[in-house]
Amino acid sequence: MLKSDSFGSTATNCGTREKLMRIGKRRCTLLQCEHLESRSMLAGDCFHIGCVDAIEVEVRESFISNVPFLLKAKLLDGDGSINRNVWDANASVQVNTPDAAVDATEFNLFNGLGSVFINTTSDVETLDLTISIGQHQKVLSLRNDSATVKTIASSNITEDTVWSNVVHVTSDLTIAENATLTIEPGTLVLVDGVETTVEQESVGSRIQVHGTLNSMGTHERPVTITAFDKSKPWGEIHVQGGTANLQHTIVSVAGNSPRGGHTNTGPAIRVTDEGSFSLADGAITDTYGKIMQADRGQVSFTGSLLTRSVMGPETARTGVSLEDTWIVDMSGRYRYDKVIDDNDGIYLHSATLPIELKNSVVAHVGDDGIDTAGAIATFQDMIVRDVDDKGFSISGGQVVIDHSLVAHVGIGVETKVDTSASPQTTINRTTIANANYGVRARGNSSEIQNLVLNSIIDPGADGDAVWVDGDENRTIIQYSVVGESWVYGNDNRLVPAEFVDAENADFRIRLTSPAIDAGNPDDGQDSDGSRLDVGFYSILRSEGRSLNAIDIDALCATVHGDNNSLEYDLNSDGSVDVADHAHLVEKVMGISYGDANVDGIFDSKDLVLIFQAGEYEDNVSSNSGWAEGDWNCDGEFDTSDLVVAFQNGRYVRA
Repeated sequence: MLKSDSFGSTATNCGTREKLMRIGKRRCTLLQCEHLESRSMLAGDCFHIGCVDAIEVEVRESFISNVPFLLKAKLLDGDGSINRNVWDANASVQVNTPDAAVDATEFNLFNGLGSVFINTTSDVETLDLTISIGQHQKVLSLRNDSATVKTIASSNITEDTVWSNVVHVTSDLTIAENATLTIEPGTLVLVDGVETTVEQESVGSRIQVHGTLNSMGTHERPVTITAFDKSKPWGEIHVQGGTANLQHTIVSVAGNSPRGGHTNTGPAIRVTDEGSFSLADGAITDTYGKIMQADRGQVSFTGSLLTRSVMGPETARTGVSLEDTWIVDMSGRYRYDKVIDDNDGIYLHSATLPIELKNSVVAHVGDDGIDTAGAIATFQDMIVRDVDDKGFSISGGQVVIDHSLVAHVGIGVETKVDTSASPQTTINRTTIANANYGVRARGNSSEIQNLVLNSIIDPGADGDAVWVDGDENRTIIQYSVVGESWVYGNDNRLVPAEFVDAENADFRIRLTSPAIDAGNPDDGQDSDGSRLDVGFYSILRSEGRSLNAIDIDALCATVHGDNNSLEYDLNSDGSVDVADHAHLVEKVMGISYGDANVDGIFDSKDLVLIFQAGEYEDNVSSNSGWAEGDWNCDGEFDTSDLVVAFQNGRYVRA
């Protein structure tokens, strides 16, 4: 397992650029740290809202020929957390071992996390790989474990048992009520399965937990539970009244288990009879069914990845805690018959126990991102993106969506009537963008209560911000930016949100955005002490993190200097020049030429500021910046700058 490491010499580090750009104590210019124009990982090591200080690659330390293994990559902030603001990034896998090959050479990262399932038929002593993300690389070496003697597990576990090295499970196993199975770090568990057929005449081997299952993987030595034959998926871990605690454990090529529920597929994990299941810093991937089916129990996911399956977890009458977890790529193409059918990111229904999801990502889902039915649930700091149908589908129950981002969806949040209860949905400090519908109430709306607070609903030019079937007065919107007129509520701003670049998924607000200081004054303040900015992103003035004149000067210094790094290529034309300067001023910051104090208005205050600076045609070479009147990025304040300002600017007379 490779630990996190700084990016090294392949790119100029933040400290060097700090000196280059004369920006005082900040680690990087905000242009570097906040630029998201293509929302793809760029050549350097700085991104939106802080620098990406490290990449981390997680993988087994060994391999067996023809047994696929999972490789997971992360982009980390300085505090070690995943940088969710890097919208998309591309990674490649290169084999450095002669006469060896793998079947996957590229993969994608979404909001700072991605994975690839790799198989090799090569029987080499070591498999050397290089993982590249942008200009940055990780080199790793995996040893061949094919010759390791496998322990055969074929009988029930009735007393405390420990597994290590390589274990081959050849039939159904039951962990008895008073027994504990402990799986040691680095263990590879290979489970017999069956071929997947439409009729499903048989199922793969299952591990049934009446007692306790402890899978004790570590960051350096994760446990893997996968199929003995990659063409024959195994069954499931069935927690049947017992307890399963999985740490740094990868469960894959499962799901050939009894089918049912949403999608009529089998799960990799099943929880029944008040069982308890937890997965910490692990993954459930590449299954031939759904991630989980739980009925009457408790489940917990922390710091984990759920990906490449028919759908995510499906729970009923179950308490759910999910934090720092990615649910990615749920699609009908993983189903036994390839039928598209309820491919939700997560489906939570019939629940009276607490449900809480926070600081997580749901992305690239074939149906609803988060689907609830009769649930009492709280969602906080969620990013729900690239969802074919609804970001949130609320049917009955009571749901709170707080400080979340919902984008690239058919419908942002839909509340509809369920026979079990009248739904109540509260949306607070949330941004809904790039959608056909922002907030929608469907069905008998006299039973629906929607409350939208301190939020942005801006679906784009072709979308409807609010759509209600029936009683519109049951949808109340207050202190929000709404892309269309809405009379039920108060203190809204009925204008576009002015995102930095919604087309390229940059949903930060510009300095001129109506979302700034638009929140309810009784709901507290931003961290800089100002009134709340509404929506998911805030401009944090006291931290110096809104783009300003220093950032414009930093770009111009790059245009005219030797450090022509393409991370400053804001318009993605392959070069760094004054066109990027125009892109920054006009599109990213949304300000006018001549706005020397960057307050969003070009007026007499700016003229006073620049002439007080005393650098107009002063015959001192390259001494002027944006705040001193250099508006055409040539380092001088002269007549040409005034021409640019009054021809292209928007001068406002007092």
